[in-house]
Amino acid sequence: PDALVRPVERVEQRVRIVALHEDIDAAAIQVAGIHYRSEDWVTRVVQEQKEHRAIVRALEQKDAEAVSRAISQHIKRGSTSLLEDVERSQNT
Repeated sequence: PDALVRPVERVEQRVRIVALHEDIDAAAIQVAGIHYRSEDWVTRVVQEQKEHRAIVRALEQKDAEAVSRAISQHIKRGSTSLLEDVERSQNT
C-alpha cells in the first residue's frame, strides 16, 4: 500500500503548492495595482530595493537573526504602505 500512497501524496502536495503559487500571484497582482495608483510609488521602490538588498546580504552571511529582522521590517513597512494606499484610494 505504501508504494501506491506515496506517489499519490506527492501529487497532492504538488497540486497544493501550485494552488498556493497561484494565490500568491493573484495577491501580488492586486497589491501591485494598488501600489501603482499610489503617488509615492517611485520613492517606495527605492526603499523596497534597499530592504531586498538587506535581506539578500543577511542570507549571504547566513545570519538567521538578521534575515528574520530584515524580512519582518520589510513586511511591516510594506503592509503599512499598502494600508495607506488602500485608504487613499478609497478616499478619492
